[in-house]
Amino acid sequence: MATYGSTRDEKVAGDSKGYAPLESEKAGSASVLSSICKFCDVVFFGCFSWCKAPCFGSKYASRRLVLSIIVLILMVSYAGFVLVDIFSYDEGSPVISQPDHVEEASAPPLAPENIRVISVGYDHVELRWSPGRQGTSYDAQISSQVKSSSGKKSSQDTVGKNDTTLSTVASKTGNRNAETFTVWVSGPLPPSAANGKTPSSIVFARMLKGERRPGDGSDGGSIRVDGLEAGKGYCVQVRGDNQAGQGDTSAIACFATLDPRPPGSPGAPRAVGANSTALWLRWSPSESRGYALRGYELQCRPWRGSWAGSRFRTAAWPSTSHNEPGVLLSRCPTSPLTSGTWYEVRVRGLSAKGGPFGTWSPTSLLHTDRETVGSPLAPSKPPIVSKRGPSSASVAWDRPTDNGSEILMYHVGYRLSKTAQWAMKRCPAPPPRESPRTELTGLNPGSLYEVAVAAESASGGIGQYSRIATFRTMSAEVPSQVTDIKITSINGSATILEWPVPSAGGMDIISYQIETDDWFWERDTFAPRKVNVNLKMEEDSEQVKAQATLLDLLPSGEYKVRVRAQNMVGFGKWSDERSFESPEEGHCGTKRNMRIYSDVWGIKDALADCMINCSPLKVRHPSTCTENCVVSTLGLTGDCGRCYGDSTFCIIRRCAVQCISPRSQMCHNCNKAKCLPLLRLCTGVPEWGLKVPY
Repeated sequence: MATYGSTRDEKVAGDSKGYAPLESEKAGSASVLSSICKFCDVVFFGCFSWCKAPCFGSKYASRRLVLSIIVLILMVSYAGFVLVDIFSYDEGSPVISQPDHVEEASAPPLAPENIRVISVGYDHVELRWSPGRQGTSYDAQISSQVKSSSGKKSSQDTVGKNDTTLSTVASKTGNRNAETFTVWVSGPLPPSAANGKTPSSIVFARMLKGERRPGDGSDGGSIRVDGLEAGKGYCVQVRGDNQAGQGDTSAIACFATLDPRPPGSPGAPRAVGANSTALWLRWSPSESRGYALRGYELQCRPWRGSWAGSRFRTAAWPSTSHNEPGVLLSRCPTSPLTSGTWYEVRVRGLSAKGGPFGTWSPTSLLHTDRETVGSPLAPSKPPIVSKRGPSSASVAWDRPTDNGSEILMYHVGYRLSKTAQWAMKRCPAPPPRESPRTELTGLNPGSLYEVAVAAESASGGIGQYSRIATFRTMSAEVPSQVTDIKITSINGSATILEWPVPSAGGMDIISYQIETDDWFWERDTFAPRKVNVNLKMEEDSEQVKAQATLLDLLPSGEYKVRVRAQNMVGFGKWSDERSFESPEEGHCGTKRNMRIYSDVWGIKDALADCMINCSPLKVRHPSTCTENCVVSTLGLTGDCGRCYGDSTFCIIRRCAVQCISPRSQMCHNCNKAKCLPLLRLCTGVPEWGLKVPY
């Protein structure tokens, strides 16, 4: 029995209708069809049996040819799409279609977040919120579409290379910015609603429109809600809307307005008009502070009279031009006003619904006009000149009689003595209970001046000038030299100095400047010290002396000090140098140790290095190591070295946690607060002579 292989081989070899046409040199057109059939066989990998039969001369030749052409067209088309996709792919940006206007909303906004109170008052609140940031299924779908459109690369490669770009494109494609905001405000609730105790059912009573805030970088919104009740809780919800529709509603946020308080003090009443029997008053309104104002209570009494029984209430007509309350006062409180009389007036706000009274305003002193008004009289006395300097002087005078009309202004004339030209200064009249005064400046030093004053009233014009007063300005002299400096007390690092007050050309001494030579750092170089100087009177001689205390001196040190005074002109001459020696203090404040302090340059850094090099991270016994370093390296006494050893132990014990990082600011602050004061007490050296090692 022949096998399938031998039979097939024999059949193929002997079949004249097999592939003979493909090998014939004279086949002509049959050769073309045979080539197509062979291509068909190659393309379809022999999957179709009809492709195994000879194409030429077969009744199925035309059908096979058509099918092959169709398959070929499909394959070429697919290959073209693949090539276009490959060549158009950009590593920097996935291939997706982007809208022409990326700002155009393509989905409703997300729920606003972080609703917060910016400012709150008795009857209003200002709220602000941020746009929603939480993702939704819509955003996930956009992101998925963007990632899947980045060619044939794997999703892992796409995310790794284009994560930032995909997020940007997704946010543009899925633009959910709100264009408007709708805010719902509840009715009044208990104040506890702002503390998390939100009622189970909330009725929103008002719907308002919020403002978009693109300028603050958050693209959020804000709103000011007015017309609230004081001391009440309120809850709000916010929703963003855009062209795509209404967004999600935010979570409920609650707040409370300020608790009501008595009305604030109104402004002092002032007369905007007057005649012989009436005063037209006006004042700035009170702050309501949570209570509605229903009017004002006014008190009026004659000058230095009694407030008893002088109250009456008024609705207070408003001034449309100034938005201020006011009243026409014609009785005080029950008697008619009389001409040319001074009256004291004050007002306070009245709360509605039985609320508390407000605070009284400052008292105003006003007066009615006389029936016959004249110019003010001249002041009864010449002006009084005080506080004279080289170029200035203070001038005061008595209030003259106004002759029935309130004084509004004073004219102060002054000139160099025996000259014709007067200089004029106008100054407003102070309240009636205050004495009028002014300051003249720009005067010549050491010169004789004349001064006179006249008053100007509301309706009587300028009155007569007072009698002339003369005064001389001070000469431009600096203070004299400070002499006779005494050391009255030396206690540890403090020394008290005392000296007589020098002359200052008739002017007051403004300050003193004190300098010492800081021998510890810069020998024979004086440096200023900030010292408070007090004055005292000697009981036996009635001489005024100045006293100053020098602090933070090094112990066992020889100091030099000098002093000078200053007035309006300038500084005087330095005093002679005064030497003194500070006493010993502490274990390091001996003469031997202070001599080493003075001779060793950079001793503060050397002492700090001993403490740093003996850190517990480097040695087993830090305190002993520090003590030995101070004694052996610098030559200080053992008692002084133990102070620095104890300071190292203090840092280990009290600042171990803070000094895990020795160079940190936290370690420095702990050392300075907890250990440096103990080191200063033990050594006797002031803090400026010590150094925090860490």
